Amino acid sequence: MKLYSGPLSLFTAKVRSALAEKRLPYELVSVPFSRAGYQPKHPFVLAANPKAQVPVLEDGELVLYDSTIILEHLEDRYPEPALYPRDPLARATITFAASLGAGLGDAHPRLRSWYKRVLARPSVGAEVAGLTAAMAALS
Repeated sequence: MKLYSGPLSLFTAKVRSALAEKRLPYELVSVPFSRAGYQPKHPFVLAANPKAQVPVLEDGELVLYDSTIILEHLEDRYPEPALYPRDPLARATITFAASLGAGLGDAHPRLRSWYKRVLARPSVGAEVAGLTAAMAALS
C-alpha cells in the first residue's frame, strides 16, 4: 500500500491516522509543499487524481484520491479495529463541526468526550505534532 501525502494536508493527516490506528503498513510518498501549494505536482498524483491533490492511496490495483472515500475503503476492507460505527445511522451522523469552527457546546457532552478521547490517541497526537512542525517550518 502507498499513500501520497503532503506535510500540511489535513486530509492526508486523517488518512495517516486511520492507517496508524488500523496498524496497516504502507509506504509514504511525500509530495513537496510550498506556500504556493504542492509544486511541482507529483506525476502519479497528477495521473491518479483529476483535482491534482493529495491524498492518493494505492491499495493493490485500487487507486483512490479522496480522503473520505479512502477512509471508507479502509474501514470496509480492513474492518478491525473499527474506526466508524457499524450502524449506518450512527455512521452517517459522525460530525467534523469542531474543525470547521463550530465548537462542541454543553448540548453535546458525549461528543465532547469522544473528541477529547480522539485527540488523546497517539496516532492523532503524532499528526497534530507533524502539522505544527510543518507550519512552523513555513514561518
